[in-house]
Amino acid sequence: MDPATGGETSVRPRMRSSSTDSFFSDWVVVDGSDDAPSSDQESDVYDDSDGDEMEVDQDRDFDRYFDEILVPMSSVNEEMSLRVLYRVLPYLPAKSLLRLRCVSRKWNECISGQFFINSHSLHPHPISGLFLHCPTGAGAGDGDELPAYAPFDRAADDLPDPSLSFLPEPVAVAASARGLLCCRGRASGGYYVCNPTIFAWAALPPPVNDHGADPAVALVFDEPGVYNFHADYRVVCAYPIAGGGCDGIYGFETFSSAAWKWAASGEICPAERILAGSGVTAGGKAYWRTTTEEVVEFDPVGDAWTAISRPGEDLDLMVWELGEMEGRVSCTCVEKGSVTVWVMGNGGWEEAGEWYRVWSGSGEEWPRPLRSQGGRELLFWEAEGRSVVARDLEGRVTRTLREDTTAFYTDFLPYVSTLVQVRRQATNPTNENANPEATVDPIQSDP
Repeated sequence: MDPATGGETSVRPRMRSSSTDSFFSDWVVVDGSDDAPSSDQESDVYDDSDGDEMEVDQDRDFDRYFDEILVPMSSVNEEMSLRVLYRVLPYLPAKSLLRLRCVSRKWNECISGQFFINSHSLHPHPISGLFLHCPTGAGAGDGDELPAYAPFDRAADDLPDPSLSFLPEPVAVAASARGLLCCRGRASGGYYVCNPTIFAWAALPPPVNDHGADPAVALVFDEPGVYNFHADYRVVCAYPIAGGGCDGIYGFETFSSAAWKWAASGEICPAERILAGSGVTAGGKAYWRTTTEEVVEFDPVGDAWTAISRPGEDLDLMVWELGEMEGRVSCTCVEKGSVTVWVMGNGGWEEAGEWYRVWSGSGEEWPRPLRSQGGRELLFWEAEGRSVVARDLEGRVTRTLREDTTAFYTDFLPYVSTLVQVRRQATNPTNENANPEATVDPIQSDP
């Protein structure tokens, strides 16, 4: 945004350079706006769902859904406009969608519907920003840290309450996926799932096992062949098993929003150490880095784990990081003078569990890669400039967070803002002996 005019920043592509010294010499550079977010932002989303779940494939079944449900409610002219809306709006940022609901009643019905909300979250979006944690003593008391949020574009991606003060206690952000955050209470150690864009949150029941002070957490969405309106999530925790005289033995425990309970896995994983801040999710599975240069994959539905070798050859000379790219787990490997991006095969013509190279580049010495999610965009930490840089592989656009935003942090969690609602426990289950159903509570307009 241009602070003087309030309009979008105008950028022009630079001419492609024939030099090989810098691979990104021809990329467009876009700086995030410093404008404060608008005070008239609306944060509530109306739920017009009747509680029934209709299975709709995101792309193939769209026209059938539109013809059978939406067209009878509209005139011929409205039909064309609504069809365009359902094709175009899923690519917009969540904050823009909240404002566009005010255009008309039809726009509000479109954007607030569960079909659209789920479709919007499934479309790959650029990373909205990064969650960090403030240094000790920044207003939370001795020994506490409050989460902070640094958006790439304040006008489009800023959050109304980046410190997550609407939760019952100060928390640390442990995982992120499709607009939801999994947080852990600083004092209680309890787990929370929230969407900070719309102030929706749920407190999870206590787990069965002791997860210790720093478990490896991942937030997994159920990924069947077709997609239901309401997104069910799973919180997957890998925790060190205490006692027994053996170090490096991990157990798994998973919380399901559909069953609203924790389930301990029967599997144990002999890993030297699973890195707590490395978790990513793709295809309904959780992935973590380890200190043995392997990737631990855990399937919460099949209750099985697998050790996968990371891609690349010069293991001792390479810096690498996991990510999620367009619904698939990715691995960014950086060596001096080059970077290579790999994605894991998900079946079909690609063998599941095998790495496939999708992009490579060369140039000057590369910075350290960070976790990423969403579209074909990579994150890097530039220590010299003390800044975070996002590089879009398709649009060849570079976005940079300001130095004063990231200068004091070394751990970053990517976040993509969506309108996904948080499934919560039903208040009055019909059968006391059965697992209570998960419901979607009305979303508050204020925290």
